[in-house]
Amino acid sequence: MKTNYEQHHIVSPFQPRKRTFDVQGPSHPVQEEIKKCLGTMTLTVTVERDILTLQQFEHIPGTISFLCTIRQGNQTIGIGRGTAVISRINKFVERTVRSAFCASLVDGIVRSTRMLDALYFDTSLKQNTNSVSSDTYGTQEVEEFIPLSSKQKSYLLKLLQSSDASDEEFNQVDRMSKDEAREKINLLVTSGDNIINY
Repeated sequence: MKTNYEQHHIVSPFQPRKRTFDVQGPSHPVQEEIKKCLGTMTLTVTVERDILTLQQFEHIPGTISFLCTIRQGNQTIGIGRGTAVISRINKFVERTVRSAFCASLVDGIVRSTRMLDALYFDTSLKQNTNSVSSDTYGTQEVEEFIPLSSKQKSYLLKLLQSSDASDEEFNQVDRMSKDEAREKINLLVTSGDNIINY
């Protein structure tokens, strides 16, 4: 039998989530970052036999392997691999080949997103250093990237967990600087019910 405390503190999985803060307003800073992500991107995808992998698995008969290279312009931003084995147990040739092909494509896309992220921040830093005239204001220095501390990371992960954050928000934690982590923590703490004893 449930206690009075348990009866009054049951949270239904069907209850709508509270919106902790609104980012949809046109004046919110996040909208400027969203605008930078909009538009059309042209990528070149090249799929070929993955000879290196086939050589590594030459002792396994029936191995199929694809190498998928993704480029933006003339820059390689992602390389993915997909492998499958056709045997007497697995006789579905067409499906097996396609699964290896699709696996190489997915792997390449996943890896290219990380490179695109790195290229974006590298380009942004260069634009920032060139955006101010050195004659008028002097040279603008790029701030040194200082990663978040282990204490910040631990606290931030607890806050994200308590606010039902998305997987993407959790994935961003390892890439945050100390200042970015501080801002995110302040935002989560001041947004409502995210007070954690730490």
